[in-house]
Amino acid sequence: MLFVWSVGVAPLAFDFVILILLFDSAPIFNLFLCNVVSIFTKGRIFRLNRYIFLLLAAIALCAVFLFCERHDVISGAGEGVVTDMDSSLTDTRKGFALINLDAGAADSAFSLPASADPAFSTQIAGYAIMGVNRHGDTLASHTQFRAAAFAAGRGTHPYGHRDSLAGAHLYFRAIAGDTSLPTAGVIAVYPSDTLTGVLPVNRADKGEFLDEEGAVAGDARIGEFTPSGGTDSIALPRGLAQAIFDARISSDSSVFHAFAFSIVDYHGYTARTQTPYVIVHIVKDGKDVRDSIVGLSRFTAFERAAAERAAHPYSSQHTLRTAVFRVNVGRILDTLGTLNMAGARGELINAVAAIRHWPAAEGEGCEAGGCVDLGEFGRLGSSNIGSFRMFALDTLITDGYADSAANSLSGRFSVASPTTPASPHNVFSVRAALRSAIANQSSRPGPYIYIYLRPTAENSAVLWDRPLMVETIFTPSRSE
Repeated sequence: MLFVWSVGVAPLAFDFVILILLFDSAPIFNLFLCNVVSIFTKGRIFRLNRYIFLLLAAIALCAVFLFCERHDVISGAGEGVVTDMDSSLTDTRKGFALINLDAGAADSAFSLPASADPAFSTQIAGYAIMGVNRHGDTLASHTQFRAAAFAAGRGTHPYGHRDSLAGAHLYFRAIAGDTSLPTAGVIAVYPSDTLTGVLPVNRADKGEFLDEEGAVAGDARIGEFTPSGGTDSIALPRGLAQAIFDARISSDSSVFHAFAFSIVDYHGYTARTQTPYVIVHIVKDGKDVRDSIVGLSRFTAFERAAAERAAHPYSSQHTLRTAVFRVNVGRILDTLGTLNMAGARGELINAVAAIRHWPAAEGEGCEAGGCVDLGEFGRLGSSNIGSFRMFALDTLITDGYADSAANSLSGRFSVASPTTPASPHNVFSVRAALRSAIANQSSRPGPYIYIYLRPTAENSAVLWDRPLMVETIFTPSRSE
């Protein structure tokens, strides 16, 4: 026998649809199925095999499901129910409860961090990136090097004390197929201090090199390059080249020379290059010997209008800003209590959340809903939508300490599987977070789960639509 209970609430609030299937009404099903059988067997077959009867019963039950199918629920909650259900905890003979939360489920949607903090938006990268992106974020890049003595390694040294230094250059090579490179303009490179850990790039860091006599070598910048699709280079000051040479030929394996460069004053279109590298030119026995030194790159995204961004579920690959949805699951708990399935009496089989993203805002006005007007700072919308990651918790990762929040989010996202946008909704499992929220409801200030979203595609930003839906499936516990 099939019962459908509906509980309606005020508009834009929660809407519950509770579906209960009872499997102990055998006489009614037998009568119905026997009538079906008689249509196909009258005058020819007087007895059905027991297994054929069970097959027809299953077909009839599926027909009932199809007849009663709702078209306003999220697809996805039923996936994996049979294969992933814990048979030691559930008893399907007592039925299922389907509890849905509509677009009012997310009582708040925002992004982290609430204020711009360079410590949050700094990334170690396999490339150097600089310029201003489409959302007004200014990107500053930094690359540092460590030229260790050859004595620290193995094998034959490529050069030594008897050889002469011809000079050294810093090289920038375009990324093959990268269309982000500017077609014109030059980018200035400045000397910088080396950084520890994942410290942010200092936008005011325009250090100075000393020449061989110990005097400041003219302009603070060491040179300029144009990443126009090929490879460009900058000659390093003679004093720096000599320091690298001296460190390399030292007989002390612990000797090294550390140096760094930054690009902090370029405000053109966003550009990327491969991680810069240094080549030291040596004359050995009348021949040119090249010593290549690879660097470590990082970049920091400096936001504008950070407060306006924080007010929306917005996420960016450059700034690492993360969209957060807070979902109130209190009505689920109330409904379980009404059904006498609260606590250990009910088992959560599956739970999914569906969320929609705004399309890329190219050519759209903000009045169309595809972006947020930031006034003098431009528009905030989706761009270059690609892969992204999602995870859900029953706790909020606060941004009170940027380093801590950045590390916590980074760790969570690193183990989350990437996915690509789907239409019209992106459906995610929130089962683990909901289970934890139910188990810890007595020790938490409110019955909430938090959904975190961040894009992973290069130069990607996503503005998420605030309405969100949640669909859950429960069954009575076998222990009861």
